[in-house]
Amino acid sequence: YLREHLAFLEGLFGRAGTGVVPIGERVVAWMEAVEAAFAGHRGILDRPDAGPEARRSLLDALGEAFSAYRAAAYDGGPGIPMEV
Repeated sequence: YLREHLAFLEGLFGRAGTGVVPIGERVVAWMEAVEAAFAGHRGILDRPDAGPEARRSLLDALGEAFSAYRAAAYDGGPGIPMEV
């Protein structure tokens, strides 16, 4: 579902007609943490035989990324818009 959603967003932003989209700084930090989680677990992403420990490690990293985002957003909102 994540890949489908990302493809949807890519199409949506691609049709916006601009190369720059303002996004809150906390959302940017969250997306960077998600990217880092996937990069840190790249070895298991294309392996259907990845064990439960490896999958759990990736899900923990993604969960930590969102927990940090949620805490920051509850504390101070989405943050200053950044052009991405």
